[in-house]
Amino acid sequence: MLAAKQSSDEQILAFLVDLRARFQRWLHQDEFGPTRRQQTAALSALKKSLQTLQRQLAKGAPSQRQQFDATLRSGGDRSAATLERIYEAAGDFERDLRIAGASNRHIDWAARIKTCAETTMAQGQSLDTNADGEILLTTLQHRFDPLQTCPPDFGLADAEQWLSAYWNVVDQTLCRLNERGGAEDRVSLKLLVEQLCEFWECETGRPVTAHGMIKLEYTQRTETEAGRFVTSAVEAMLPESSWSDEHCEFSHSIRATTFLPFWQADRARQILVIMRGFVKRRSKTRGDMLHKKLASNSVNAVSALSAVARQDDEKSRPAVPPPRPDADRARKLSPVPCGRADD
Repeated sequence: MLAAKQSSDEQILAFLVDLRARFQRWLHQDEFGPTRRQQTAALSALKKSLQTLQRQLAKGAPSQRQQFDATLRSGGDRSAATLERIYEAAGDFERDLRIAGASNRHIDWAARIKTCAETTMAQGQSLDTNADGEILLTTLQHRFDPLQTCPPDFGLADAEQWLSAYWNVVDQTLCRLNERGGAEDRVSLKLLVEQLCEFWECETGRPVTAHGMIKLEYTQRTETEAGRFVTSAVEAMLPESSWSDEHCEFSHSIRATTFLPFWQADRARQILVIMRGFVKRRSKTRGDMLHKKLASNSVNAVSALSAVARQDDEKSRPAVPPPRPDADRARKLSPVPCGRADD
């Protein structure tokens, strides 16, 4: 159904097969994954664990903190993530204290650090894809990497600074999720439709259009060439019936039908809404680019006119004769009269 194409049939088929697999993963996450309420609960638990670990590190006596700092700096797997390194160092420190016959109070402090680090790692790894993606958006703004490996000479002060930055990232992500209201976004279907629209433009070289009119009659589905391609592709990429049978307890839930309408007419209407948003956003982007280009051309034109005006002004100025070195030198060397001529 492509009006024109830039790629071979094998390349197009491989792309569509891969896109179908990704769509079904997105759909599974949207329909049967945690709700926004469950995501905020998981982030709250992670935030609390990070705070507990920071407080536990601060409770150590100066001598304990100094010994733990030395353990962090010495040895260990430098390719390990920061939380993993803290967990391993706490385990090594606890073992060394037991061998040295240290007091139970010192051993318990190291054991609690190890337990807190293990809990924090488990909660961070158990976040669902959507919550993890929300954290990623925050980390990109702050240039923070939760999976950062330990740099050389990584000590206790570095660990505490990293934990504080991680806590801030989780806190900001949690605040952003709590501020949202209304229904949850249909991420899976929206991503699929928009990627199919981009694929259409890339292969055909023509912009996507979307409307639902035929002879002044509104059909509630896309009636453009691009719209018919996208609608047919979406229908071909739907999960098989066996996929839904595996989730029979959710198959008739309101949440499932919200993210992917059950009836084909409802899906077609939703595709039309998504494509209209895509066209509107793409038109705005192209308009902004056009305005920037026109502004740039105007600035260049003004600069060129100014340069031409300067050249014309220089041409219209009278020519100044070059200085005569001999005459100037004789004028400078001639004696200046000191009195009147008739004296």
